[in-house]
Amino acid sequence: ENQGGILSKLVNAINSSGSIGEEFFTRLNHGGQVTFFAPCNAAWDNDLALNALIRDPQKFKDVLEMHLIVDDKLYVEKIIKNSQIRRSLRKRAAYPTPTLNKRQNLYFNVVTVGKNRTVTVEGGGVNATVLQADLAATNGIIHVIDRVLGVPYTTILDKLELDNMLNDTFQLGMRKGFNNNLNDTSRKFTYFVPSDKAWKEASIRMPSTRKVLFMPEYANHATNILERHLVVSDAPYTMERMKLLSNESFQNNKFRREIELPSIRGGPLRLYVEERFDHSLVIHWNGEKIPVSRPDVECTNGVIHIIDMPFLQESDIKINGAPIILLTNQVFMLAVATWLII
Repeated sequence: ENQGGILSKLVNAINSSGSIGEEFFTRLNHGGQVTFFAPCNAAWDNDLALNALIRDPQKFKDVLEMHLIVDDKLYVEKIIKNSQIRRSLRKRAAYPTPTLNKRQNLYFNVVTVGKNRTVTVEGGGVNATVLQADLAATNGIIHVIDRVLGVPYTTILDKLELDNMLNDTFQLGMRKGFNNNLNDTSRKFTYFVPSDKAWKEASIRMPSTRKVLFMPEYANHATNILERHLVVSDAPYTMERMKLLSNESFQNNKFRREIELPSIRGGPLRLYVEERFDHSLVIHWNGEKIPVSRPDVECTNGVIHIIDMPFLQESDIKINGAPIILLTNQVFMLAVATWLII
């Protein structure tokens, strides 16, 4: 890009990174067919985290590589087609695509309103909008985006509020002030966040439990369950960290893989992480195998792992061993009987 062009700050940042930049440009020029998500000039303005990023060569390399998809020309039409296929299969609209950074996938979503459509891409917890799409080059295409991926700028609370696939968990946390925890930047959190799809699946598997959980009068129970999903520690528990801890537990505790994480609820959250042959991740909790939709979504005060089923049991919605719905009916009948006697 010429000086002052829409990508000139990106080019300057890469040029100033020395051998890392040279290696990246070589990969762009000679790496076969590629798709490059290029942050525009405005994405680099007035951000201390971005300035620190440029001064950290290894981190800058990781972030750069997160913006590049190799061996695939990913036009917007292809992104839309993939999204439609996943919807038809009842899978989430956001789908993972590997990048040059082997530890990070990109996730895409397309929102159509009338004739207008918006394409977003998420990487490392940052959600960016495609401003200019399908810019053709001899060996691939460029999409200009409005943020630098992999450099978080939101708290966990902001991320939940902005992500349209996490509405149910966000709304559930609005009760009893639970969400206030998620804006605290003095602590580090790991939040296992059920997606909207997860709550929908829960309504099929446990219809009464899920229905009661979203009733305003049972906000205390909802808060207790959300607390089970939230871990507080000195450093966030990434998927890689949990896999390593699970392997250590397997070796040291007579083949027991479970690890204990300090949930905000007070008691430990017991689980272990399995990486399958296709590199998908599954959390084993309480006998359940819970797929991880989007791991390691970075925020300024921790990480989010988006999961396809909540940490929820039928027994969670009971008082003194009786299901809440049944108990509510009993209380109602008792009140009616008392009124008739009076």
